[in-house]
Amino acid sequence: MNEQARFDTDNLIYNRFDLIFKEGNHGISFCDSDTKYCLDIHTEGVNAKINIWGKPLPQDIFDRVIEECFVDQQICAIELTRCGNPYGNFLEEVNDIRVPLPGDFDELMNRAERRDRATIRRKLRWLDERVGDLRIEIYSRNEIPDHIVDTYFRWKKETHGTDYRMSASEYLDRYYVTDAMLMKAGDTQVAVAFFCQTEDIVFFENFSYNTELKEYSPGLLMYVKFMEELIKRKCRYLYLGGGSYIYKKRFGAEAFTAYSGTIYRKEMIDGINAFFQEREIDSVGFYGYGVCGHSFLQLSKNLALSVGYGIDRKVTDAENIRIYSPEDELPEADAILITLNNKDEEVEKALAVRFEKVYYWNSILEKIIMDYQRRIDEGA
Repeated sequence: MNEQARFDTDNLIYNRFDLIFKEGNHGISFCDSDTKYCLDIHTEGVNAKINIWGKPLPQDIFDRVIEECFVDQQICAIELTRCGNPYGNFLEEVNDIRVPLPGDFDELMNRAERRDRATIRRKLRWLDERVGDLRIEIYSRNEIPDHIVDTYFRWKKETHGTDYRMSASEYLDRYYVTDAMLMKAGDTQVAVAFFCQTEDIVFFENFSYNTELKEYSPGLLMYVKFMEELIKRKCRYLYLGGGSYIYKKRFGAEAFTAYSGTIYRKEMIDGINAFFQEREIDSVGFYGYGVCGHSFLQLSKNLALSVGYGIDRKVTDAENIRIYSPEDELPEADAILITLNNKDEEVEKALAVRFEKVYYWNSILEKIIMDYQRRIDEGA
């Protein structure tokens, strides 16, 4: 009898489709030697997701999983987050970071350098003495007051320019928050953290802090108090997603190679290529180097298309491609693709003055999908 494979991320919230999706789930399984691999697939319209975060599979098993998803002809794309396997040029190599949580808090602190431990203790003491009595308030999902989320929104807007454009309850639901922590010094709010706990596995959703207290390193202090709480709860692992923030490298954090992105069925790639060929477009630039822009750039590696450069209000370093400011003199291109998730008339008008052909990337994808669905419905 084959033994079922178990993974540390089995209870990671983003792998628990039974908890985060009400319908559209079904299970699949494949065997390799003496091991059985069981996964869940969630389908929503033309998209599929697999609960595969942090689950490296034998490559042949992984390939069969992808093939199984596309057996459903309605599925045009498979979205994968931090899986353990590459797939051609569709997936981007990323990192997956976690902190193994020890049995007691002293052991956790011993993972930090002595001077860092002293700094943490000193700033906790200063905060308590200079601002007010330090305390931590913890709320389960149904008890989280709206004002805590609203404070988090305001701080995130100040520190990162993030505008969530949603209500407190919408945020908590969208990111599957199970608990919130509020750090206070007297009557002063210091920092807020949100997390998702499923049994002994925790995902750190996000946190923010009062910038008026930055001399006390409120973000670091909240992170330490947060992990102290998880140790009290006897949690095994804290998952942090990816990235390069300094706090994600502390306290014995482990980083693994992972792969994220969207895999499109062959008919989609053929349709996109045909779209550009029919319009005599061989080279493009793109406007917007956010989530949509990154997704397009990764997919472009599978297209018969030359991507010359990107444009973004925030000029950042990018791998193997030049990112210009909108005010720069831009190189020639057959077309410009707007890689923003929302329509922006100001951007449209500015680009239309400089380029003859301007398209929204998401609109192109929608057209290709609709054309494909029509052919399927007609039995072509």
